[in-house]
Amino acid sequence: MSRTTRIDLEPLLGALADTSDDPTTERILDATLETLFALGLKRCTVEEISERANLGRSTIYRRFEGRDDLIHAVVARELRRLLSTITKSVDHLDGVTDKLVEGFIAGLESVEKSGFLQFVRSEPDLLVFLGDGSTDAISLVTSVMVTQLLVSTSSEEVDLVKARHVAELVFRLAVSFVSLPVSTLPLDDPDAARAALYALFDPLVEATLCKAPAP
Repeated sequence: MSRTTRIDLEPLLGALADTSDDPTTERILDATLETLFALGLKRCTVEEISERANLGRSTIYRRFEGRDDLIHAVVARELRRLLSTITKSVDHLDGVTDKLVEGFIAGLESVEKSGFLQFVRSEPDLLVFLGDGSTDAISLVTSVMVTQLLVSTSSEEVDLVKARHVAELVFRLAVSFVSLPVSTLPLDDPDAARAALYALFDPLVEATLCKAPAP
């Protein structure tokens, strides 16, 4: 029987918050990912996952409520891995634009290397939560970006309204590259990509700063 799964924001956030590394849970999630790659989203079932993990379904159901819960959990795990990669790439940097540029490039490189994120491109249902649930998703991401990047990193006073607008633009741009990777930006040349991104992001970051009135 054909199935579809809606990736909803609330259960996804719950799965993102669960950072337990129980070996059996990891084995189940690995099997879930293998099943998704092999059969696609609509044909992925708990029975198939059970066979690939070589575990009984009762073992799976003790940890997950069902198929949708498994898929939310594996999406969350792969997103945590992506965010960890991006965070490590910018931890040593001080400037806001530096962090935006290096984080963006690290994210794009991770997408190209990640079998899961390549799979997402072929399964638009996995991005449904950015459709009907887009208001909550965008609000959450922009709040995090404004607080942890634009405000905490900048040595100058930040216009919070403009900062939220910039954060949303950067987030939307990042999502567009996951779903539609073709670009006129020279992304195959890291140095040229950095130069292009600095030219784009520098004015945006500058626009978030509160300007003293002219004398």
